Amino acid sequence: MSVRDLLGKSIFAVAVSAVCVAPAMVAASDFGKRVEDRLNARSFKWFGFGSPLQQSANTPQNMDPGDEAVEVAGKLRVKLVSAEVGVDADMIALWPDSEHPTHAIICNEIDGTEAGAAASVQRVDLASGTVSDMVFGLISCDPVRRTPWGTVIVGEESGPDGRVYEIFDPLTVTNVQVTHETGDSSDLTHVVARTALGQLSYEGIVILPNGITYYGDELRPSTGKAGGGIYKFVPTTLHDGGPIGNLTESPYVAGSVYVLRL
Repeated sequence: MSVRDLLGKSIFAVAVSAVCVAPAMVAASDFGKRVEDRLNARSFKWFGFGSPLQQSANTPQNMDPGDEAVEVAGKLRVKLVSAEVGVDADMIALWPDSEHPTHAIICNEIDGTEAGAAASVQRVDLASGTVSDMVFGLISCDPVRRTPWGTVIVGEESGPDGRVYEIFDPLTVTNVQVTHETGDSSDLTHVVARTALGQLSYEGIVILPNGITYYGDELRPSTGKAGGGIYKFVPTTLHDGGPIGNLTESPYVAGSVYVLRL
């Protein structure tokens, strides 16, 4: 049995147990904490590490240069594309597709509201390694996804006030400034906040071809703030295929949100 199978069965078992107990028990327990504890207890069995790291590194380390710092299986090859992206680079979306990408769109998980902060969203030319700053001003940009209608969305994992922003024609977007507190954008033709999806601490986004979207809230009861759950967004107008011509045609303009509280 593979590690993926073991991990999937374990998390599924925890999810089933959380759903099957009485509502009062679900409210009193912390689903995310239970899953985290199980992963920590089995870190060596599943991942080969004695225990998880307590925190991420926050400064560059002077290690072996480029591809020499990566050890992979014999038939795999590693190529250093760029060393100029933000030190807090997180999730990546390939563009225009995953089979023959020309660029990578990257979320930097930083407080983009601080004076002199780096870009929250960057674009990397995979052929040249050139890095371009796309969007500034987000807090904890984490999930980034390519949509079936030819845009990119990014989400803030910043607590109950996090937003999703949609980016149109991403290869032309440069130095757009957004305001975290209000969701305003300096270029509404290319970058807009998608308020229809709600405000929460965004983590893990899955987009179906028709625009129905699933996503998680990183907050959970143990943080002392309301949150935690699996969300489903259903567009008022489902996407019927093909790229959109502008952001007003996006399925994210309006819709309904449903949530499963865990």
